[in-house]
Amino acid sequence: MKNLIVFGKGLIGNSILQSFASEEYPIVSVATNEVDLLDYIAIDNFISNLDIDDVLIFAAGLSGGISFNLNNPLDLYSKNIRMINNFINAAADRKIKNVLNIVPACVYPANLNQRAKVEDLWQGPMEKSSLAYSTAKISGVVGVEALRKQLGFNWTNLIVTNVYGPHKRIDSKQMHVIPALIEKFNQAKANGNKSVQILGDGTPVREFLYSSDLGLAVHSFIENDLWTIPTMNIAGSEAVSILDLAKIIADEMNYEGEILVEKSSNNGTSIKLLDDSIFRETGWEPRVDLAQGISNLTK
Repeated sequence: MKNLIVFGKGLIGNSILQSFASEEYPIVSVATNEVDLLDYIAIDNFISNLDIDDVLIFAAGLSGGISFNLNNPLDLYSKNIRMINNFINAAADRKIKNVLNIVPACVYPANLNQRAKVEDLWQGPMEKSSLAYSTAKISGVVGVEALRKQLGFNWTNLIVTNVYGPHKRIDSKQMHVIPALIEKFNQAKANGNKSVQILGDGTPVREFLYSSDLGLAVHSFIENDLWTIPTMNIAGSEAVSILDLAKIIADEMNYEGEILVEKSSNNGTSIKLLDDSIFRETGWEPRVDLAQGISNLTK
C-alpha cells in the first residue's frame, strides 16, 4: 500500500484518519466540498492522480435520524446513490485494487429479530422509515461484490453498527439518536423543563460503537489483510433499548426530570444488532463501553 485515501471528513472518516495517524505511509482525508462526489468527472479526475496500489475508503454520504429520513427521502436516495455509484465506477475505471466501503447497518432486513449475519442481507425488506437511504447504501454493497466477481479486485464492504462520538452541533432533526438525546437533555436543563419527550415508545433495541473503536476496527482490517472477504460486519459494545439509553444519558447529565415516550410510531426496526464474530476472530473488540462513551460526550 502506498497511500490511504479516506473519502468523507465526518465522524466516521475522521475516526479512521486518527487511527492511522502514527503510521509511516501517507494518509489523505477528502471532504465532499473538496471533491464533489455528486460529479463523476470531479471524482474521476481526483482518482486519476492516485496509484492503483493506494487504498481507498468510502465513508461519505448524507444521513440523519428518523425525522430527517422521513422528511428527506429524495435527497437521501438520489444523493447517496449518485455518490457511491460515481465512486465505484471511477475507482473501477482507474483500476484501484483495494477499496473499503463503509456501510450502515440499516441495509439489513427490518424483521430479523436477531443478530444479523452477512447471509441475512436478502432475507426480507428493509425498514420503511429509512428505505430511501438504505436502498442507496445497499446498491453500494451490490456494486462492490459485482466488481469483485467481474474484475477480481480486492474490494470489501464493511457493514457497521450505529457509530457515535465527538460531533459538531447540527440541526437536531439531522442528528442520530445519541447526540439528539444529549441535545434534548441539554435544552431541558437549560430551560428548566421537568420532562423530556423521546421519539418512539423506547422499546427498539440498538447497539452503539464509539467512533475511535471503529477507526481501530478499520485499522485492524487493513493490518490483518482481510481483503479476501467480500462483506463483513462490525458490531457494537452492548445492546440497549432506546429508553434505557435515554436513562443512561439522563443519569450522566444529572437530569432528574421524567422521560416521556410515545404510544407508537417512529420506532424504526425493533431490533438492529450485528453478528461480527468472524471479524472478532482477528482479536479486535470495542475498547469504549457505552457508559464511558456517553461520559466522554457529556463532560
